[in-house]
Amino acid sequence: MLERTSAIATGLARGGRKPHGQAGCRLGEVRDWALLQVAGSPGSFGEIEAIVAAHCGATAPTIGTAVRSGDAVLMRTGPEQIWIVGQGQTHPQESAIRAAIPPGVGTLTSLSHSRTRIFIDGPPARDILAKGIAIDLSADRFPVDCFAMTGLDHTPILLHRAAADRFEIYAMRTFALTVWDWLTDAALEFGYDV
Repeated sequence: MLERTSAIATGLARGGRKPHGQAGCRLGEVRDWALLQVAGSPGSFGEIEAIVAAHCGATAPTIGTAVRSGDAVLMRTGPEQIWIVGQGQTHPQESAIRAAIPPGVGTLTSLSHSRTRIFIDGPPARDILAKGIAIDLSADRFPVDCFAMTGLDHTPILLHRAAADRFEIYAMRTFALTVWDWLTDAALEFGYDV
């Protein structure tokens, strides 16, 4: 299998910046992960949900809330659409889920090669993101395992709060370097490591 190349390799190669001698946060790219999108129609989506639950051990909750099950994270990104994020270049359950979905009921699409997963980790992460995202990212409004399809400086992304001070950004590869450059610029006042 071919290894995915980084869409932000040139940005990563520039390294961190510490204008005040220390780094307030870390920026980087999550590697070795897979993203599946499972979609169906309103009348058959219950069947799709049951298939996903049987193979992943959990059902995706309401839109905006992620659930963890083993190494997988499930996110309902639309009324009849679920993202399954897993470890490894290929999701271990991909073939089984694909085989279990009857024709005409739903589809499974691998989005792994179309997205770049960028993280920002550290106490100033929320303040940095607030410079370009029009969402209240305070812990009481956007707690751990909340996510939103939103925009970062007019670029479409999915933002997931993976931990108290860690956010993960799923950006289309086409826009990933633009997102990276925006993040490094916004993080400069705090200093950052890569």
